[in-house]
Amino acid sequence: MAQIRNVENLKIEVEVFELSLLNWVESALSVNLSDDPRIASKQALKRIESNYHNLAPKLRRVVKTKNLIEKFNIEVFPAAVVDNRFVFYGTDDLLLVIRKWRALQ
Repeated sequence: MAQIRNVENLKIEVEVFELSLLNWVESALSVNLSDDPRIASKQALKRIESNYHNLAPKLRRVVKTKNLIEKFNIEVFPAAVVDNRFVFYGTDDLLLVIRKWRALQ
């Protein structure tokens, strides 16, 4: 969930995406699946349907995280995306990211 923060007189929307959630969802859905891809697909779908209330928010976050990683071709973590254009690698320190972003302006 995005949070609005005031940092150095800027209103910034901050949203944190956790890669561990990708692993959690994958392991929750793939335990003891059939080796047959058609059967495994049905088994995974059944697991999602039976636990949809708990899994749906996590699945939405996973899809959003995956889409951002692909959109910005992010290969190194941590990474911060600013203004939907700039990616800063190696830190999740918001003040440092803002200073780097301002230096580009």
